[in-house]
Amino acid sequence: MALLSLLSKKPMNMRQLSLAAKLDYKTVEHHVELLMKNSVLENSGNGYGQVYFISDIALAHGEFQKKFASSGKGGSDFCSKDELGKLIKGGNDGKKQN
Repeated sequence: MALLSLLSKKPMNMRQLSLAAKLDYKTVEHHVELLMKNSVLENSGNGYGQVYFISDIALAHGEFQKKFASSGKGGSDFCSKDELGKLIKGGNDGKKQN
């Protein structure tokens, strides 16, 4: 969740994000790709200057908001793949909520 915490403050490119998170560039790149694939992040621009930000879909999702708010500021833990999938799908059982 460290990446999401950082991106909730301001959009960043991959290098800025890796420096701010104090993580290897390739690690950040891998997690950003997963978050993009699951519609948690969106991007703007192209090439090196491409910036990433939290998607409107993720921000509007109640379960995502609860999890993100409870993660604390600047935490260094990432969501597991299963946990991220559950948040995106709408809850602990993976069923869509109305």
